[in-house]
Amino acid sequence: MNIVSRWRIALTCLAIISGIATIVSTHGLVLIISVFVLSLVILFLVVTWLADLKRVPQLAQMDFFPKAPYTVSAATEEDIRWAADTARRVYSGLDVIPIKLMVEWFNANPTGFSIIKDRDGHRCGNIDILPLKPDTLARFLRGELIEREIRGDSIFCGDESDKIDSLYIESFVALTEGDKGNPLAAYKCIMHSPELIRRICNPSQIKKVYAIGASQSGIRLMKELGFDRIKYENERRDRHQVFSISFPNMSMNITSHAEGKDRLELLHMLKELGEEPTL
Repeated sequence: MNIVSRWRIALTCLAIISGIATIVSTHGLVLIISVFVLSLVILFLVVTWLADLKRVPQLAQMDFFPKAPYTVSAATEEDIRWAADTARRVYSGLDVIPIKLMVEWFNANPTGFSIIKDRDGHRCGNIDILPLKPDTLARFLRGELIEREIRGDSIFCGDESDKIDSLYIESFVALTEGDKGNPLAAYKCIMHSPELIRRICNPSQIKKVYAIGASQSGIRLMKELGFDRIKYENERRDRHQVFSISFPNMSMNITSHAEGKDRLELLHMLKELGEEPTL
């Protein structure tokens, strides 16, 4: 709870106590007015409390975020090999995808693979989004398949973009030179995510976006952006949790964290999707 919220509650409680004291010590018209004012104060407290519960958790607002010196662009096969090598340093066990398989995915449909670069053109992260076919997606979400068992023919190719209605975020990495998290690069990629999806297919087709929590930081980020956990009866073979969100909700939640040019571009995207951007 922030300082503003604490002061608001303290002042409201003080007003309630004062109102009760006034009611006890008065009668007639003054009593009626006191009861009315006290009712308004209590209503205000309840409404603001409910609004706080519904509000999307805010990411840290930093003035320099919109000017972040990073770009997000379509990946090349060379970028995919770099991403696969980077994955060996940031992931572990079954979460490390062999280079050969990543290239197979890329060749099946390169539109979902993007690379993050700094102002000098150095790679510092990547995001891989797979348009999985329905049967493969369903089996994967239930935990019957792990990522290593997804083959290239389980991904919709570019000519089948009109059949895509769900997407799976397979990997999202944003690093500094020391392989530590890079929130600035991550921010720029998140702000760019609707455009990344537009490269894969018409965003208006997308109903759900899925991801698994391979790290605690990844889980926190998904929760910040409004992803909900999907629970299944049986534990997944990779022991990860599955999360999902509707694409319009994801776009609105991302926009609520945006500033400047990023916010205008995302609001434009929401209008194209037919969503009311009440943020």
